[in-house]
Amino acid sequence: MQTVIVRPMRAADAKAASTTLVASIGELCAADHRNDPDVIRAWTANKTPNAIRRWIGNPRTVLVLADIEGACAGVGGLSTDGEMLLNYVHPDHRFRGVSRAILCDLERRLAGFGHAEARLTGTATALPFYRSAGWRETGALESGFGIDGFVMAKALRRGA
Repeated sequence: MQTVIVRPMRAADAKAASTTLVASIGELCAADHRNDPDVIRAWTANKTPNAIRRWIGNPRTVLVLADIEGACAGVGGLSTDGEMLLNYVHPDHRFRGVSRAILCDLERRLAGFGHAEARLTGTATALPFYRSAGWRETGALESGFGIDGFVMAKALRRGA
């Protein structure tokens, strides 16, 4: 099995990260966007290389890239206030542990920032994955980009 390396994202990664985000949403999240081009367009509108470079430069945002043999296999992100923002895998690297590696890295980073709990809003596509990783639903559905989101939380372990 190929090794997944999760590392901080660099500005030079923005194009590959954008491609990964758009492909993941378009190809793997059909249960959420129902192949509606308007929903896909709204969801991916802020996933451009320029937007990603701005996120990288924002001191309140941490973006990571999952690398498999030099290829962008996934993208993750968090806000330093305790919220997971991104966890997407490129369709070519699905079911290889990429999302799990990103999630573990982001949880570790949030615990390192001193957070006892992390939050996220997950899609229907991602809900079983997050549940299997110990996340629990905490509230009502939230809508964004024309899709429903499940508000979730997880207690973090120090030193994890």
